[in-house]
Amino acid sequence: MGAERSSHVVYKNLTNGRLFCQSCSMAVGEPEDVRDLKNAPTNYHIHSNGNYKRHPEENYDSSASSASVSQLDQNGTVRRRAPLTYLDEPPARGLTGITNIGNSCYFNSAIQVLSNSRPLSAFLRSQANFWIFADKRLCWQLSSHFQQLWSRHPNPYIDVSMLLSTFKSDNRFFNNLRQHDAHELFRCLLTQLDEELSEPMFDYEENLRAKKPKTSPQNDTSILGSTVGSRSVIKDIFEGRIESTELSLSMTMNDINEPKLEKTEKEDPGVTTEVSKFTRMVNSFTDTFFSTSIDLIGCLEEYFKPALLFGDNAYRCEKCKSPQKGTKYCQISSLPEVLCIHLKRFKMDAAGFKQKVSTHTLFPVYGLNLAPYALPECTKNGAKYELSGMVIHSGNQAESGHYTACCRNLDDGNWYTFDDKDVMKIDPIDLLSREAYFLLYQRIPNEKQRLGGEFSLLTKMEKNWNQSEENFTHYICREYLERIRSFSNPGPIPNTSFLCAHGKISPRKSNNIEAIVTKIPGSAWRLLQAEFGGGPELESLDFCEPCEKELKALCKSKEMELRQFAFEELDFFEQWRADGRNPTQLCVVPRVWHEKWMSYVTRLDEVSPGPINNKELYDENQDPLPCCPPRGKTVSQKSFEMFVELYGGGPTVRCMADWDTGYAMYMERLYEHAMSMDLKKTELYVPSPNGDSYLY
Repeated sequence: MGAERSSHVVYKNLTNGRLFCQSCSMAVGEPEDVRDLKNAPTNYHIHSNGNYKRHPEENYDSSASSASVSQLDQNGTVRRRAPLTYLDEPPARGLTGITNIGNSCYFNSAIQVLSNSRPLSAFLRSQANFWIFADKRLCWQLSSHFQQLWSRHPNPYIDVSMLLSTFKSDNRFFNNLRQHDAHELFRCLLTQLDEELSEPMFDYEENLRAKKPKTSPQNDTSILGSTVGSRSVIKDIFEGRIESTELSLSMTMNDINEPKLEKTEKEDPGVTTEVSKFTRMVNSFTDTFFSTSIDLIGCLEEYFKPALLFGDNAYRCEKCKSPQKGTKYCQISSLPEVLCIHLKRFKMDAAGFKQKVSTHTLFPVYGLNLAPYALPECTKNGAKYELSGMVIHSGNQAESGHYTACCRNLDDGNWYTFDDKDVMKIDPIDLLSREAYFLLYQRIPNEKQRLGGEFSLLTKMEKNWNQSEENFTHYICREYLERIRSFSNPGPIPNTSFLCAHGKISPRKSNNIEAIVTKIPGSAWRLLQAEFGGGPELESLDFCEPCEKELKALCKSKEMELRQFAFEELDFFEQWRADGRNPTQLCVVPRVWHEKWMSYVTRLDEVSPGPINNKELYDENQDPLPCCPPRGKTVSQKSFEMFVELYGGGPTVRCMADWDTGYAMYMERLYEHAMSMDLKKTELYVPSPNGDSYLY
């Protein structure tokens, strides 16, 4: 500002407490005399970058009912005050930036959209779930950073270098300082979270839900049950399914037309008038400023329209084994809680170089309806979505540019842009002018669940909470109660996840049972069970002695298997080192299989790794790939034979002479570790009904 004194009008955002100068068009700091005004609505200090920090020494006057908008001169002198009513509530959380530690904008933007994805954010921030993350490095750090991002006393920005380092250590492709693709990062991050949070599903769970627990375990080969799949909160949030059907069809070549995208103006009758007005305003805006654009709805219609099968893609009849002209239909058979739509922003040109696709894409902010593309049975809980966040790529080059995120805040419902450390509020209509790279949509509850007041399920439950403690008679998963608030439909009550085949507490879960379950009133249980199903009903927590005995025997078997592997490797290593360290004496197993096996023999809740599949280590000519590392793991011949005997599979793959196996370094570390401790004192702990542990 110049030397001349001037008056600037400053506006205060009553939701987040920020100050904005109309003349300078920027956020400004808050002068002392304004902050100390008697009627100041909050006790939050506004930083020059627009963020806020609470001052605990200041008393928050919740009885105040008005504030002042002040006109200030360049020295901060108050020139005019005007009374202004406001809502007595603290600023919205989740408005914390993330430091860019060097080409990390791709990571920061993905973290911000995940942080503002209600189901995942609620799960990772819930203190009831902390015990789950204790031995899961990525989940634990992500949970810790989400807590910082959503703190009531936030810093302007946080540092996620440790989280990024943890992720890179498990994903070598990202282990450098280059700019990476945000969507590839997003997919890898969810995959790793899914692996860490995955739990086995057992064959007896369906019987428990049907109230048919096992009663004669002595006739079973394994009372612990066999696995029939896995579950994880990542699958529950992000997983959907598409079914395809191929039908034979007689047609002429004249029936085949090149598909074209056409822009249509259709108003969904199920969308409210307010949303329809917003849509018309958006259409007017985009028609004015974007002459060449495509419509996301048109892309979905094109994707799900019947595809003609002919030529090389012809339908092959199962009976006559001959190619036939046909049609392929695709429909959604399971809708995800959070829908991720990836827009193709990069392509390879004729010369093999990666290019940026800057075509503008129109997408709905509210009321994305997937019902036309889904099977009727999967839409009963609602098939409409609203945008919750998106990642934007700015720049003309595919190998450079900058990533930012736009997210709808979970506290105040406003939209904000997250540009590393900088956070700024934006208007929803501004979203349409951004080059969206991928979009996250949150499923909207159907009309029955959205009703408020006395018809609200949550309200009914909370009324039941105001009862004496003696009415709290039923046990339920703590995580499920959080899902009721954060999911559009929480699904059936998953009490089978911590029970054994006999309907009692599984020994796999007994050590953490107090963190897993909580008590609720019987009336609340009946309300939930009638609305969502599931179960079974539990009024007491009983530990299962037969399952505990079998688990102890299984742990003993795992311990012996691990010791045998260690002794075999150490014996072989001494001879191998004396013979000149010839790589061809080593065998190879898939690295992924070896990691699953290590988890299985060292953890209670892991399942068998299954047969070895070394076929993935061969090329199409059945020649071994030079894949060790990173795809293969070297072991001795005796250890490989032990694995095949216990788990089956194959075939045998030996190391090549020119492979850098890393086996010597690995075995030297194992050898030093073995020399420093007595392997016979290896400890395995098994939980007992009284909370103690058995030591082997």
